[in-house]
Amino acid sequence: MIALSCPHCGDTDVSKFGTNRSGTPRCRCKACAKTFTRSPQSRAMTPEREALILGALRERISQR
Repeated sequence: MIALSCPHCGDTDVSKFGTNRSGTPRCRCKACAKTFTRSPQSRAMTPEREALILGALRERISQR
């Protein structure tokens, strides 16, 4: 099993802490009491969506 460490303080003493709205498991650091997900990039923007937004910004198209 891979040792999971806190992205905030680096401590490896973490425990399960439920799930977020999308069902992704959350963890809580016992040292700093902050919560985090194992894969924080799950909501990262796809390259296609980023290109679409940048193109719209260049052409000054409304985002609504």
